[in-house]
Amino acid sequence: MKTFIVFRNSTSGRVDAVKRGYSGPALTLNLFQLGWLWAFAKRTPDFAWRLLAVTVITVILCNILPSLIIALICLLWIVFSINVGRIANKQIEKALIRRGFTQIGEFTSADADQAIARAVAS
Repeated sequence: MKTFIVFRNSTSGRVDAVKRGYSGPALTLNLFQLGWLWAFAKRTPDFAWRLLAVTVITVILCNILPSLIIALICLLWIVFSINVGRIANKQIEKALIRRGFTQIGEFTSADADQAIARAVAS
């Protein structure tokens, strides 16, 4: 069971749930330098543009620096990706709040759909 934070938009009535804690998909995609795609798909454009900028800079550096430094950059990229996974769901929460959503509660369930159903029922 996972804990989800459920948000509702008062104008549209749309309800959305965000898992509390670590984001495995954000980590995995960012390891392959595609974390920015995940962020755009999750409608967190500020986070997505920052990830894209860091990715582009890293790719450029890897193409112009010697191999020993590239190895260090790869190690740092893994650490960076772990941190992206750690903060990714928080960024989704912030983006929802900026779009007019308000938190309606935290619910423990197997997936986001069940958490939303529980939130709507209560």
